[in-house]
Amino acid sequence: MATSGSVAPILLIRTKPLMPKVEGNIHETTFQNSGMAEPGHEMPEMNSNGTEVNTYIIMQALSSVHIPHRVMSFCTFWDHTILQRYREYDEDASANEKIFNFTTSSNNRDGLAIRAASLGLLEREEERKIMIILSDGRPYDVILNRPNGRNPQPYQGKYAVRDTGTEVRRLRNLGVSVLGVFAGEEKDLEAEKKIFGRDFAYIRDISRFSRIVGSYLNKQIEENC
Repeated sequence: MATSGSVAPILLIRTKPLMPKVEGNIHETTFQNSGMAEPGHEMPEMNSNGTEVNTYIIMQALSSVHIPHRVMSFCTFWDHTILQRYREYDEDASANEKIFNFTTSSNNRDGLAIRAASLGLLEREEERKIMIILSDGRPYDVILNRPNGRNPQPYQGKYAVRDTGTEVRRLRNLGVSVLGVFAGEEKDLEAEKKIFGRDFAYIRDISRFSRIVGSYLNKQIEENC
């Protein structure tokens, strides 16, 4: 990887099916109508340790050239969108091993999570800001049988894709480089295109995640030099 110079921080958001453990580590909560998965809504089989290993490779590479970066995951549980931080921007490389603590959990309200995660990124002083989102192209947050209350509007399909795409475009209009890394099923590829436009990479094998992201970051760094 190229040297960093004054390159902006990197923010990785790990969407479903790469969800955090709610317990342990630092987490922050944003309130929104969110909840439990609808029965029969299955998550793709991507929860292998290959995802952790590939993310760890990226983190180590960024740390070695002193690029500040934050790594986060998110999920929703009832009325909460939970964002878990695995490392902060200016932590040293010893923090990178926290990525091995994540697991899958619940639904994902992508638009809200992207907006919440971007707040800290937009406050950074660096000129070049980058957000990389590992996605399955299926933002999904549906509550069924909510206790003592009405179920909110289901967050799925065109509505969820449009909301997520709006947040991606908002960040790009603010000068943030946003890359979507699609690791879902081929039938969800069109939704991914609607969310990220041309700036996304399609990987059929999660083991290619670190290589795809590494190439993208090198390009961003070289353009900044």
